[in-house]
Amino acid sequence: MVIAYTTKVQHENTDCYGIAHHSAYVNWVEMGRNEFFEQLGIKFSKLHDLSIKILVSEMECKFKKPLFLMSEIIISTEMIEMKKHSITFEHTIKNQLDNATVFKGVSKVISADKNNKLLTKLPTYIYEKLLSSVKYKIVAKNPEYISILGAGLVPKMPGTGEGIIEQDIDEKYIYNYLHFP
Repeated sequence: MVIAYTTKVQHENTDCYGIAHHSAYVNWVEMGRNEFFEQLGIKFSKLHDLSIKILVSEMECKFKKPLFLMSEIIISTEMIEMKKHSITFEHTIKNQLDNATVFKGVSKVISADKNNKLLTKLPTYIYEKLLSSVKYKIVAKNPEYISILGAGLVPKMPGTGEGIIEQDIDEKYIYNYLHFP
C-alpha cells in the first residue's frame, strides 16, 4: 500500500540559493510517514494516550535532483518490512511538474514507552492496523510467521489468537488475508 501526500517547497525549506535544503527532506519523509499512519487509522492522539512513542532508528537518503522554491512535490510512502519490533518504510519524492524522482529514502521506526524504554514488540494497536493494510499469506504450516508480499517473513504477534484466512483473487495471484478476531 502506497500513501501519497502532496505539498510545496516553502521558503523555510530552502537555502540561500532557493534550493531545497537537505534537512527539508527529513521533514517531508516524516510528513509522509505520519500520513501513512493516519490513513490506516493509527491516531497519534491514541498513541499519546497509550504512552507509546514512535521513534526513527535509522534513515537512508539518496538525493537525485534538486528541488526549488515553490516546486510542487509528491511524497510517497510504502511499508516494505514489518518485524515484531520495527517497521521499515520506503520513501520517494517526485517533482510534480515532470514526475522526476528527486529523492529516495528508507526509514526504520521502533516504539518506546513514556520513559523512552524500547519496546520488544510493536503494540498490538499498531501491529494489527498495519497488518490489515497489506496482502500476505500463511507460510507453509508454520503459524509463527506470515509472508507479506514483497517484504519477506514477518513474525506473527504472540497472543493475537488464531487468524481467519480469507482469499482474494485477482488476474494473476491468490492473496490470503489473515484477520484476527
